Amino acid sequence: DLNLPVVVHARDADNDTMHVLRTTLPREHKVYIHAFQGGTDFLKQALARYPNCIFGISGMVWCSEGAVRIAQNCPLDRMVLETDAPYLAPTPSDIPELARKIAEMKGETTARVLKTTTEVCQDFYGLSSFWSSRRCEGA
Repeated sequence: DLNLPVVVHARDADNDTMHVLRTTLPREHKVYIHAFQGGTDFLKQALARYPNCIFGISGMVWCSEGAVRIAQNCPLDRMVLETDAPYLAPTPSDIPELARKIAEMKGETTARVLKTTTEVCQDFYGLSSFWSSRRCEGA
């Protein structure tokens, strides 16, 4: 009952994953779908059912049409940019390039993609107030 966020890493298991989520988690629970390689149907179901669900978008957008479709269909305010290095591209230093790719795909600026996805991550893990208080301390 700690109400901690759930991080899901599943491959080739959209139906099973959705079944487990539906039978174990309330709608308001925070769910992070890490390194998602599934279909747009799962994406749409998860976004509709779980208002606190976010998706990790990785460098797979450079080599997978499926990853491109997911990035195109996932709202910017429900995504984070991620790396699964050294197993999946990109490395952490490549995140700005990933942000440029997402910005190009969504018709946004790179700065907006970086700002929004950072805020999504901070909100998801409850770090927004932590970072705000740190900024104020140095003022």
